[in-house]
Amino acid sequence: MDDAIKNLVHSLKQFSKSPTDELLRSLVSKIDVVISRTANGCPAISATELILSECLLGVLNLLNSPKAPPKLVSKVLMLISNFAVVDDIQHSLKDSYNLPATLAAVIRVYSSKPDSDQIILQCLQLLRAVTYNYVISYPSAHMEDLINYLVINISQPEGDLTLPTLGLLANLCRANVGVQMQIRAMPNLKAINKTLMRFLSSTDCMVIVCSLSTLTSLCFNDDLGEKLFQGQNINQTFRLLFNLLLYKNEGLIRQYTADLLIDLMKYPRIQQDFVRFPHIDNSLRLSLGLLFKLKSKDLCKVIEVLTAVLKVPDLRQKLVRLLSEAVEGGGTPLEKLVALSWEPLETGGNLSVLSLRLLEDVYQELIVSGSLPATSHNDLIKSLTHNLTVPIASQDSIPHFQRVTNTARVITCICGDGGLRAGVAAALDPQGIYNLIRHQLEVNVIVSLQLKTPINSVSCEAGVEMMLSLLELIVELKTDIDALLDTAEKIFKDPRLAPFLVYGITSQSQGLIQKSLHLFNCAVSYPGFPRQILEEKLSLINQERARADSKRKTVTKADVKSNHGKINGQKPLDDTDEKIDTLIDMMQSEMDLNGLQTSDIMDVYEHKLSSLQTKQAHLEDLLETKAMALSQADRLIAQHRCQWAQADAEAAKLRSLLLEAERCKEGYKEELHDAGTKYTALTQRLEETEATLTSVQAELDSQKELNEMLKRHLQTLKKQYDEATTNFEETIQRKDKKLRELEGLLTKETEKNKQLSKENEDREKRITQLLADLEKLEAIKKEKVQQLTALEEVSRHQDADLKAKEEILNNQKKELSKVQEMRRMIHMMTKTT
Repeated sequence: MDDAIKNLVHSLKQFSKSPTDELLRSLVSKIDVVISRTANGCPAISATELILSECLLGVLNLLNSPKAPPKLVSKVLMLISNFAVVDDIQHSLKDSYNLPATLAAVIRVYSSKPDSDQIILQCLQLLRAVTYNYVISYPSAHMEDLINYLVINISQPEGDLTLPTLGLLANLCRANVGVQMQIRAMPNLKAINKTLMRFLSSTDCMVIVCSLSTLTSLCFNDDLGEKLFQGQNINQTFRLLFNLLLYKNEGLIRQYTADLLIDLMKYPRIQQDFVRFPHIDNSLRLSLGLLFKLKSKDLCKVIEVLTAVLKVPDLRQKLVRLLSEAVEGGGTPLEKLVALSWEPLETGGNLSVLSLRLLEDVYQELIVSGSLPATSHNDLIKSLTHNLTVPIASQDSIPHFQRVTNTARVITCICGDGGLRAGVAAALDPQGIYNLIRHQLEVNVIVSLQLKTPINSVSCEAGVEMMLSLLELIVELKTDIDALLDTAEKIFKDPRLAPFLVYGITSQSQGLIQKSLHLFNCAVSYPGFPRQILEEKLSLINQERARADSKRKTVTKADVKSNHGKINGQKPLDDTDEKIDTLIDMMQSEMDLNGLQTSDIMDVYEHKLSSLQTKQAHLEDLLETKAMALSQADRLIAQHRCQWAQADAEAAKLRSLLLEAERCKEGYKEELHDAGTKYTALTQRLEETEATLTSVQAELDSQKELNEMLKRHLQTLKKQYDEATTNFEETIQRKDKKLRELEGLLTKETEKNKQLSKENEDREKRITQLLADLEKLEAIKKEKVQQLTALEEVSRHQDADLKAKEEILNNQKKELSKVQEMRRMIHMMTKTT
């Protein structure tokens, strides 16, 4: 990044010396490189770096150059927009480089050129970004022309320039009396108000919010403001703003909506309307829910709105009660605020400070009203004290100083409650606090300065305020923490403490003065307190201020005398002027000048010329001053005429009210007479009431005695309850011991059951398989039985056949035997023959 910026600075210098086309192309390419590298911000660059200062000075010179081509101007505006994302660079651009005046001049130049809407749009968007929450010093260069351009532009048909114009106009009018007076003094003020009212019916929520913000700044105390913010209108306004705050997460809508709500809360009339708003409870509850949903910037705005609501007397207790109630899906908003207080400083430095300031107001209300919730605050206190234990190496930053300062103030406030004080004493780290103070005594430049001139270092001032807040916390808790008692004695005897107290006592902040005087009263009780050093430094400051006042008065008197002489044409009376006049008289009367040397004459003429030049410069300054005064006077006259017309209208209204009051007066006299009669009756009733009150008081005394007796009985019951509780706890302990033994046995049995279950599962599987096999065997058995039955039937048939065949065979055997016998007999007979 540094190399790219160095190359850009080199190209800027070359182009400023010789603006050729080739160098222009090179410069544009270098700007494109830096734009691409800063597209997502440039956190690695510090506004105090010399190379960045040269770069910013070079690009702003290009914007002021009438010869810069539009393409180059557009690129430069893109680059500055990327740089302005970083807060410290943006502050430097506004305070050191007067960027708003430069952009106003660019708009004035390009507003008269054709086809220049893109550059004007970029200027308006950049101006809207850098003027947000920033009060422009007015009158200043080109600002009057810018305001005239904005007023003319909003009267044109809606286009791309409408929204940034309205946003910029809302920024400029907010909390800036000079800008408001200029617009109110314009002859077309009614037309401006009508145009802004017309924008309230737009479909773009951002246009509505910006228009409403501008109307609030310009017309709140006028008749138009009274009509716009009364009755049903104000309820609709509240409903619209809370809907946008809760549900719109587009662009800058939530931020501008929160700012408008905060501005409206400053007016007592709006506060009363806000208390009567029908949806106030639900709106506050939903707003507290945003603490758990949003991120850094939007969350800061929600906390600012809650802080503004907390300043409304009739809503303080309600909001504090809601902060202590748990929300759906999370803890209490109070716990969330404590968590936000130690967000990383790189991402939520301002968020941390805002959370702590709101916590301080909340705890003040809780302690003063005696409505601390019953829940324990020890965890919250431990989280808060975490902010006071940051390592030394990461301390030298303004956000850290502010966080420690506000943390110390919150803890000091919490110490106002006796019950919470013990928790703070237990959670606090005395050594961590002493390390922070010792670090300031060693590194803060206020120790080495003589304090003759105001301190310009914001870091130095923040360090002083942090140290005084920590000392106040030490003084508050030194009786509760022995280590802090020794720390307080060590610090109050250190001579380096004197410059810090001197700065606080001579500060313009009332709170810082009170804190410093309180610490001084505590410190003088220590024998080694460096009172003499403090007195010497205070004396030096008083002498320097007296010298500066005397010098200022002398210069003022001399200017008045010089101006008076110039205006009335008086001649100077010093010796040199007398010599000059004498020499002129001699020359005019043609007297002999031989007695004078040429060098004397030349010296006289040179002195005369220098005197005339000085007078001319004074006259030019006086003329410029008178011209500015005349312009201011014209605006004041126009404003006075407007106010005079308003005064006449109010006088007429008051006259009509006076006549109405006189008519009502007669009616009130009759009512007063009736009221006297009623008063007499009420007096009699009062006497009767007093008698009744006496009897009630007697009954109350008897009730008190009964109460005392009940209290004693209650104490006896409480003692019995404590004994029974002790016995019960012992029984519970024995039961717990037996329960643990049974749990051990149960564990073993459970393991056995698991093993048996596994075996049973295996057996069941085997039984299932055997049953399946058995079913198959039964089927086979049935089949074999059927076959056996069939075979038996066949066997019976075969047996019958066999018997029949055996009988036939036997018969045949018998016949065969007979045949054989016959054959034998035949054979025998044959042989015989």
